[in-house]
Amino acid sequence: MLYASVLIYGINVARSVVEEKTSRIFEVLLSTASADSLMLGKLLGVGAVGLTQMGIWIGLVVFYAGSSMAAGQGIHGLSSLGITNAELGFFVIFFLGGFYLYSALAAALGSTVSGEQEVQQFSFILISPLVVSVVLLPYVIGNPNSTTAIVLSLLPPFTPIIMYMRICAQMPPAWQVWLSVVLLAASVWAMVWLAARIYRVGVLMYGKRATLPEILRWIRYS
Repeated sequence: MLYASVLIYGINVARSVVEEKTSRIFEVLLSTASADSLMLGKLLGVGAVGLTQMGIWIGLVVFYAGSSMAAGQGIHGLSSLGITNAELGFFVIFFLGGFYLYSALAAALGSTVSGEQEVQQFSFILISPLVVSVVLLPYVIGNPNSTTAIVLSLLPPFTPIIMYMRICAQMPPAWQVWLSVVLLAASVWAMVWLAARIYRVGVLMYGKRATLPEILRWIRYS
């Protein structure tokens, strides 16, 4: 679900930024609000659309698990499917953290390009940590307490999937779980701050794709 939501709605955030650049709408919006506020509003607005759809899917699963139809098939609530309340709660935490981490990165990348075709070019960069996480799932489920699984679960780009799979396979020590949550939350804050500094300059740049030295200069601007 995280992979699909980032792929669909994270890319939509980047496309929305590019659309504002090409239509020059941002120049009008900038006269009434700061670039930081506009970018954060974009993340919350576009993100709310994706999260609403995910919420509907989860709600349907919960509704079905408690229905008489499911009871006739031997399913009596989420617990009979092996889903605990703790797993459901951590799913929400890691899903939200991962979604906004990658959406902020998408907004930053979107502000550095000038056309939708370039958005497609960096889409793999955006989702590559998720691809790695999905590929490593069999190993993590089979070895939830290995050094590799522990290290990856504490690295924010991999935390949403790897740590959650460790929780589902075998509950890790509490300090590891909450350390991963703190690191993920700090990374979301840092990525939003970094994306805002890139965004406020990048959306006003036209004609060519920004280079890495130029992006670093944007970040240093006060």
